[in-house]
Parts: sequence; C-alpha cells; structure tokens
Amino acid sequence: MAHATKEDYLQGWAEGRYPAPPICDSMGIRLIEVGQGRAVFTGTPAEYHYNPMGTVHGGMLSTLIDSACGIACMSLLPHGTRWTTVNLNVSFFKMVTEATGIIRCEGVAVHQGRKIVVADATILSPDGEQIASGRATCLVLDSSR
Repeated sequence: MAHATKEDYLQGWAEGRYPAPPICDSMGIRLIEVGQGRAVFTGTPAEYHYNPMGTVHGGMLSTLIDSACGIACMSLLPHGTRWTTVNLNVSFFKMVTEATGIIRCEGVAVHQGRKIVVADATILSPDGEQIASGRATCLVLDSSR
C-alpha cells in the first residue's frame, strides 16, 4: 500500500478496502477501529487455537494484544516509519474457548517518545468481562524502507 497515506491504509484495512496482513487471517483476528493512538481488534476463538488443556492458547490472546498495541503505536508515527515490538507483557484472567464468542481488544498508546512508544491493551469477552491485559513497548526504527 505504498501509494496510500498511513491513515488511509489503516482506515482502509479496518474497513476492508485493503487486505489485512497474513497473520490476521491465520489467527482469526480483525482490525475494526483505528484512530490517533488507538486500535481495536476482534478475535474469534476457534478449536485450532486450543492448547493441550482444550482452551485457547495464550499465544492467540498475546497476538491480539500485540496487534492492538502495535497499531495504536503505529498510528502515532510518521508515514513510512518502521517499528517493532521489543517487549510484551500479558496477564491472563479468564479461560477462553470457542464458546466464548468474539472477543474485543482495545489498545491505547500511553507514552510516545522519540524512540519508544508504549501502549496498553485489554481483551474483553462479549459480556464485558476482562479476559486479559497487556503492555507493549515498541522501538521506533527509521523511516527508510
């Protein structure tokens, strides 16, 4: 999407005008809202996410948190700036299964420096119960491609 502005790309991704990155399809997650310093993803827990205990693996929930935090951070950076997550902390509060239904994760940037952007995220069940929360630290790289 080199021809699109960052804002157009992110909004177009959320609206389905631009394709999502492959990780979204493989993990069953979707960007549904994006704004300045904020991103909301949904996830559909499925059996292919299950761990040996028959519940959704923490990696699926961590991916949802990392995605919401990362896009919240990206929304603050100049167009073309590269970044990467350098630290991700996740706390799990409630078991998730296929029966849980679509979960929602909102990421919000809480700090923006020259080289570091930090965002917090919370995952909620369809009935509003907190399932997990996390914090991502993103390192701002450079704007060259």
